[in-house]
Amino acid sequence: YKNIVKLNVKSYLQSNGKSYLLNHLSGSLLDVAGGICTDGVWMTIQLDAKFLYVLMEFEGLGSFERTEQEDMLLSVLNAAISNLTNFNKKDFHLDKEIENVFQRFQNGVNLVKSDEKLFKRLFFIAIKDVDLADVEDLKDEFPVKLLQI
Repeated sequence: YKNIVKLNVKSYLQSNGKSYLLNHLSGSLLDVAGGICTDGVWMTIQLDAKFLYVLMEFEGLGSFERTEQEDMLLSVLNAAISNLTNFNKKDFHLDKEIENVFQRFQNGVNLVKSDEKLFKRLFFIAIKDVDLADVEDLKDEFPVKLLQI
């Protein structure tokens, strides 16, 4: 295939709807092996006439089964090779935990940033479950908060 689309969904929390989102977008059936959380990386492939879609779901950060270094490496891998990285977030608060996630990610990027083929695609932040009354505040505040990180 000439046109390969690699999409993944990342969340800083476990049990935050990553599998559901990929299943909904792609018609795939990513499962979590009977548990409530993805372990490591799950991948499925969807084909159509023009594209080969490689869908990857990465485990949420902060798993008690993973070290900070393993979290960092999973984050960097998914962002480095994907056409679109979707960061799935339940609200728009940027707390210390989010700052730590982005710092670990940046530390990992520094390890491989010299490769010009990596990190050339989109980083999308999906913020869900926001009250309608808070949407305008979100549009104003979130970009400012993100720049502070």
